[in-house]
Amino acid sequence: MKTTGLSLNECLHVGPKFNEHITNILLRFRLNKCAFIADTEKTILMIAVAEQDRDILRYLWIDDMNKSSPIIQMLRFAQVMFGIACIPFW
Repeated sequence: MKTTGLSLNECLHVGPKFNEHITNILLRFRLNKCAFIADTEKTILMIAVAEQDRDILRYLWIDDMNKSSPIIQMLRFAQVMFGIACIPFW
């Protein structure tokens, strides 16, 4: 939910997408007798964020919402966050 100001995705540079069009992939797939496939779904989450860029990816962690005075920590993402605009793979 955005109330005022800019969102994180509005502040990030959106570069070119690296995903190819599915038609090109399917046509190339049919050219040879053998094909290799791999499930790379979670590999994007293994990419580290540079130390100097982690401050922009901060979030608050509340240990227990039911406590009268919960402990609130400010943490930073160390790996690429799913869904941010600057990731060229989605």
